[in-house]
Amino acid sequence: ERLLHVASSTLILNQFVLINGEQALSIDLIILTACISITILQNVYDGPRMVMLVNTLGLTATIVASALQVAYSMWNKGGDDVELTLWILRSPLVKHFNLLFTGLSLLLFLHYGEGDFSRFKPNGPFQVGYKEYFTRKHGCAVSVFYPVDQLDFERAPAQSIDWLPYQKDDALIRGLTRARAWLQRRKNYKEVFHHWRNIKLGVAREAKVSKEFRDSRKIIPIILSHGTTGNRCMYCTHGMELASHGYLVLILDHNDGSNCYTEGPDGTPVLFDDKAPYFDREDMNKKMMVRSDEIEAMVSEMKMDPAAFSAKTLGFEVQRLTIDMDKLIVAGQ
Repeated sequence: ERLLHVASSTLILNQFVLINGEQALSIDLIILTACISITILQNVYDGPRMVMLVNTLGLTATIVASALQVAYSMWNKGGDDVELTLWILRSPLVKHFNLLFTGLSLLLFLHYGEGDFSRFKPNGPFQVGYKEYFTRKHGCAVSVFYPVDQLDFERAPAQSIDWLPYQKDDALIRGLTRARAWLQRRKNYKEVFHHWRNIKLGVAREAKVSKEFRDSRKIIPIILSHGTTGNRCMYCTHGMELASHGYLVLILDHNDGSNCYTEGPDGTPVLFDDKAPYFDREDMNKKMMVRSDEIEAMVSEMKMDPAAFSAKTLGFEVQRLTIDMDKLIVAGQ
C-alpha cells in the first residue's frame, strides 16, 4: 500500500513537471510501469482490497485516458513519437484523472490507515496481554485478553501477535470462504482475504497481569460467544478494548458447526457446516443447545475452583489473579 501510493504520487509530480524530451518520457513510462506492476502484485498477493480500490480505479482511468488520447492524436496531431507519447501522458485529461483518484486514495489511506489494526488503540488505562487455552470438557479454543501495566507490556518478548490463527495452508481463510459462500448464497474467493495473513494485534503474549489485580482486587470475567460463520479472532478488538479497562475477557470458538474454522486440542479441524439448511430454525436451535452446553461447561470449570483455574489453566500461578465469578458477564452475537 505504501509503495503504491509513493509510486502514484511520484507519477503525478513528474507529470506536472515541465520537462520535455526522451529523459522525461523515460521517467514517466518507468513510474507508470512500476505502478501497474505493484498493483498487479498487490492484487495477486493480498487479494482485492476495498481500501486500494480507488487507487486501482485511478490507474485504470489513467491508462484508459491515455488510450483515448492516442486514438485522438492519431487523427489530429503530428510530430515524432517521443513528443507525441509525452504529450499524451501529460495531457490535462490524463493528469487530472490521475490526480483526482490518487489524491482521493491518499486521503482515505491517511484517514483510515492501512488494512490492519495499527490505528486501533484501546481507550482504557491498561495495555493488553494475551493467552490461549482449551476448555476441558468440549475442547473449545479460547482467546484470553487481560489488563497489563505499561512497563510489563514493554518488557514482554513481543508486543504483537498474528491476528489470524490457523494460518497453515490458509486453513481459516479457506474455512471463512466456505462459510461466507453459505451465508451470502454465492461463490466467495479466498484471495479476497489473503491480506489477513499479515495483520497483527497490539497485545503482549504471556505478559504479567497488572499489579492492580494481583493478590487483592478481584477481576471481572467476560465470556464472548461468536456469531454464525464467525470465529474468536473476529472479536479481538472487543476483547482488547474491554481488557484495557480492567476486565478478563475470554472469547471461545464454538464446535457446533457455526464456526468458520477452528481446531481441537489435538489439531483436529472443526469445519463449518455448509450442508446445513439456510438459517433453519430447527438446525439453529440444535446448534444453540451445543453452544449453551459449551458455555455452561466453561463457566463450571471456572467456578469449580477459581484459584486453580487462574493458576493452572491461565498460568497466573505466581501472580495470584483472583477472578470475581459473582460478577461474571456472558455476551454474544
